[in-house]
Amino acid sequence: MKFQGSGFSIDVPEDAMDASSYAFVFPQLGDFSPNLTIRFESGENVNLEERINAAREALMSSMDDLVVIGEDPVRARGDWKYSTQVYEYGDAEHRVRQKQLVLLVSEPKPTLYTLTGTDLAVGFPQSEPVFDQIIRSFDPNAIQRIN
Repeated sequence: MKFQGSGFSIDVPEDAMDASSYAFVFPQLGDFSPNLTIRFESGENVNLEERINAAREALMSSMDDLVVIGEDPVRARGDWKYSTQVYEYGDAEHRVRQKQLVLLVSEPKPTLYTLTGTDLAVGFPQSEPVFDQIIRSFDPNAIQRIN
């Protein structure tokens, strides 16, 4: 099967599963380039609340200075379930803030998407509106999707 990525194509076996990750880097502000990553995986039998809690616990156990700035309850919109979290971590001079949307879409096939906008905490007020605009424009579809 031919898979068409962003600027490349490859032949993969018919039973291969697409578990792509995408990273978009924005103009550098100071010592850091704000970025947004999108990761997705098959969402069959995924409990969104459990997945979010497990991810938070993993982050907290790997970083002593992780602080949860905000966390929305899981909400539904049509066949989508989603939640947004905001975290900070790192030393005072290079403190990082991340805004993360975790989205479970059931059609055309169950898929869990994680969109994460990252910037230094000091630059986050300028980056957050850009991250929010990108997140609002997110439109899951099956174009190029394999398994």
